[in-house]
This record gives sequence, structure tokens and C-alpha cells, in this order.
Amino acid sequence: MAYCVFTCDKPKTGAADGGLSAHIDRRKWDAKEHRMVPFVPNSVIHPELSHLNKEYLLPPGMGRTEAINKRIKEAGITRKIREGQVRFLAFLCTSDRETMLRIYNEGRWQAWVDANIAFMQKTFGKENVVGCAGHMDEVTFHLHFTVVPIIMGQASERPDTRRQFEKRNGKEKRRYRKQDVSARLCARDVFTQKNAEQWQTDYALHMQAAGFDLQRGVSGSQAKHVDPAVYNAIKAEEAKLEAEKVGLEMQKEVLEDEVDMLRSEKDALTIDIETLNKEKKQAETAVKGLQKMCSNLTAQKTQLTSDLAELQSQLSEGKISLDEYNQRKVDVEGQIADCDARLADKQQKLETKKAELLDIKGKVNYYDVAYVRFDVPEIKVKPPKITERPSRFGNIDEWMESQNSSLKKQFHNSLQSFAKTVMNAAQKSILGERKFRLLNQRELEEIGAELRSEKYHHHQQTSETLDLLDLLEKPDAARLVREVATALMGGNYVCIPCAGGGSVSSETGWDGRKKDEEDESFRLRCWLHAAKTVKASRNIPTRRKGFGVK
Repeated sequence: MAYCVFTCDKPKTGAADGGLSAHIDRRKWDAKEHRMVPFVPNSVIHPELSHLNKEYLLPPGMGRTEAINKRIKEAGITRKIREGQVRFLAFLCTSDRETMLRIYNEGRWQAWVDANIAFMQKTFGKENVVGCAGHMDEVTFHLHFTVVPIIMGQASERPDTRRQFEKRNGKEKRRYRKQDVSARLCARDVFTQKNAEQWQTDYALHMQAAGFDLQRGVSGSQAKHVDPAVYNAIKAEEAKLEAEKVGLEMQKEVLEDEVDMLRSEKDALTIDIETLNKEKKQAETAVKGLQKMCSNLTAQKTQLTSDLAELQSQLSEGKISLDEYNQRKVDVEGQIADCDARLADKQQKLETKKAELLDIKGKVNYYDVAYVRFDVPEIKVKPPKITERPSRFGNIDEWMESQNSSLKKQFHNSLQSFAKTVMNAAQKSILGERKFRLLNQRELEEIGAELRSEKYHHHQQTSETLDLLDLLEKPDAARLVREVATALMGGNYVCIPCAGGGSVSSETGWDGRKKDEEDESFRLRCWLHAAKTVKASRNIPTRRKGFGVK
């Protein structure tokens, strides 16, 4: 069952809406142009869904500021409203992303909205709930409620503080005539810790009654909400890193295939079948020996387990004392633990040997013969010719014998010339191919080393990002991280107070902005270095979280 999220905030700004309308309505006032202009908050990550955002309570043409002021004016408040007084409470109603997506895909979004509006109007009064806006273009679908904290009746008398009591030196507390108050604006009396805890419980029960499978959050949880802009920026960087990781993994697979192919070709040129057969027999012998060892250790462990059960039986029958049982039990359990350790070691060696044997068998099966392809150059061979005419007189057999010997010599010379040309071409092709393959091998090894280095740095950056998220959950640490990150972006040295009462050196190990470094990459590096600096200086323990994207 998913958790429901119900949060409340008190904007302490001079403006009536504290910038909430700019976030919700996606518009803000431009002092230079003297008109409302479009505004996209940093928390928006799906601008293509902005057309689904909707206001459910505000009348058409009325802004949030006007609605708040109208409610305060119509409430009949007689007391003067101080400048900077909290004039509204901002509520956020949602759940986790998967749950909200499921509700929307099931066609129950409007039912969700109606159930939330009903709860808010029941809890705070229908007239006080002046706005309800749904946001669909951020990480999670959610509702923003604007509530004017107007309550009826006189405020309760607050007890003296210690300073006030000492200032009067024990004099009788002054009494003033109470002013008749019918309505008053007081966020302090509405948003209390007791009320907030009750709201959480009532909200969960209300949503369950409305047919939504949700439960209340953990009572007394100390978890802090991260600023949406910071959270989205970190998530965007994580998504970017994840995409880069996927790309690097695909490149790694392609390069590994090329490396395997090159290694196969190299092995096909230099492999020695007799050596491979010898290695195969040695590997098979090693595998059989390791299998025998594992079998013996398994049998030994079984026997020890049986002995332990027999000891238990003897103890229950009274054949041995408890001291003797404990002593023998410790001995047997030690032997079992030793068997387990040895068995695990032998099994690991067995798997390694099996892999080696499988690799050797593959080489024996596929690389028995090495083929070398090369282009034979065009060769003009002179055909054998008769060099002399037969004599008109005399014995013709001598002439035939002489010419056959000449033709044989010419053919032999032509064949030698052809063979020499082909062998030279083959040798030249093999040497060139070997040089090319060895060069590619070196380049691929360098690329593999770079990939391993990138993978290590990515893992390190992921760990540092999780540490940053943990630090941002602590308000004081989050403030310090922001200050350090701002200083680093400005290229300044940072001095952080440490637990010993002194300060760290101004040499922070920060090398500033790198050449041709992009803005996003530089900002992320500033944030991670700031988190590392704060964590090291204050020795803040962090909670490791699982990564799988979250």
C-alpha cells in the first residue's frame, strides 16, 4: 500500500501569495513590461504535459492573490493585519509517482481531485479554501491548495515568558479589556504540530473511505523534503549519467566483440594445437580433482552435521553432560565452518577452471586451422619455347632431348619465379596484417582502460550524488552545502569550521572550471565537491541508499 503525501507550508513573504501564483499559474509579473509574462519553474520536467494543468476552484479571470485578499476582506476581520503576516497556507496533496500514474491511467483523476477538495473544505471550511490547482508537468502529479487561515473567536491568553516575568519583578500582571473579535487571521493557531499530525491521520482515512488504496506516512518521521528544483536538477543529472552509462555499456559491448574477434584472429594465426591439447588435458585433470575435493568436503560436512544431531540426541537422552555437549558442539561447529570455507574456495576454483577448460575447448574446436587471405599480384610468366630448329640432317633424337631439357629448365624457372612472388606477397600481407591487428589491439586495450576508468568515475560520482541527497535532507548541512557550492562556482576559496574549533586550510583541492567544460557538468561538480567538503569538515555520517535509479 502506497503512502499518501499531505504537506503544509507557511510562506513568510510580503506578497500576499508569496510567489505561489507564479509557480501554479505559470505566470509572473514583469516590472519592466508591466504585464504578466509566461513563467516556467525549475521543477517542470515535462513541459509537453503543461496543457493538462488545471485550476478547479478559482473563478475564471481571478488570480490567486485576488482570491486571498477577497476572502480576508469578506471575513469581517476587525483587527489590523500586520505587514508580512502569513495570509495563506499552502498545502500539497499527492503520493508516489507510480501510484499517481496508476490513478490517472485508470481514469480516476477527477475522483481524486473531488476527494481532496471535499477533505480540505471539511477540515478548513469551504470559504477558506480559495484555490486548488493540479500540476501534471512535474515529477509527480499533485494538487496545490491555497487556504486562508481564518478562525472565529478571541485568541487564548498566552503565558508570560521568563524574561517578561523577571522584567516585572514579581508585579501583578497587567490586565487589559478584551476586544470582541468575531474573526481573525492567525496561521499560528491553525498550523500547529498537533493539528498537523491529526491532518495526516484524517487525510489518510478520508482517502481510504473514498476508495483509494493509501496509508498514512510514518508517524514522527524526521525526513526532510528536498527543494524541488534541486531534486529535479539532481535527477536530471542522474538521468544524464544513466544515459551515458547505457551508451558506454553499448560501446563497451561493441568493443568487447571487436576485441574478441581480433583476439580470435590473432589466436588463429599463432595457435598451437598440441599446446592447446596439452592445456586441455591439464584443465580436465584439474576439474576432476576439484570435483572430487568438493564431493569429499560435502560428504565430510554431511557427516559432521549428522554427528551434531547425534550429540543433540545423546544430550536429550542423558548420555552426556551439558558441559561435554557444549564443548563437543563448539568443536563440531568449528569443523563445519572450516568445511564451508574450504568448500566455497574449492567451488570458486572449480568454476574458474571450468571456464578455462571451456575456453580451451572452444579454441581447439574452432582454431585448428588458420587461414590467411591475401591478394596475389598479377604475374606475367613467359611460356616455355623451343629455342632451336631441328637439323635437316643427322639424328633428330639428340635435338628432341636437348629441347626437352631446355623446356624443363624454362618451366622450372618460371615456376620458381611465380612461387617466389606469391610467397613474398603472402609474407608481406601477413606482416602487414599482424602489425594492423596489434595496433588495433593496443588501441582497444587503451579504450578498454578508458572505459574502466569512466565506469569507476561514474560509480564514484553516483556515490557522491547519494551523499549530496543525504546532506540536503539536513537543513543546516543543506545551507552550508549551498554556500560552499556558490563559493566554488565563483572561483573563491572556502573556509569551513571543523569540530576542533579551528578551520580547514584554504587549499580545498578545487581546480576551478576546466577548459571547455559545459555549464551543467561544472555546476554538478561544484555541488558534489561542496558536499564532499562539508561532509569531511563536519564528519557527517550519511545513509547509503540503493541505486537503481531511484
